[in-house]
Amino acid sequence: MIGIAAFVIMIVMIFQTYKTASSNGRNAGLWALASFGVGFSFQVIIPLAIGVVLGIVLVTQGMKDPIELQSRITGPANIIGIVCIVVSIAGMWIIFKHVSKVPDLPPANVPPPPPDFT
Repeated sequence: MIGIAAFVIMIVMIFQTYKTASSNGRNAGLWALASFGVGFSFQVIIPLAIGVVLGIVLVTQGMKDPIELQSRITGPANIIGIVCIVVSIAGMWIIFKHVSKVPDLPPANVPPPPPDFT
């Protein structure tokens, strides 16, 4: 259930990042892609890679029963998943906050100095 909510949050954050970037004159597609990259990598790729490494470590330590392997991985996998979801949302939020800053306008042409009548 938490994973589904995290994917919904990821989709909403990507959409909001796109809208905000386009309204502030930034490259909306690039910022939405960056937000997707952070969200997807921290919610899917990194937990999967950590789980595979954890499974390989347990198998090399002599654990051969798949049921026991699954029960040993379940606890750490849940913790890793929740931590990665929090990091994913925080990363997408940082991108959104950066995009929501209005870029500084270039300075206007300053008027010429007043004439000197001396």
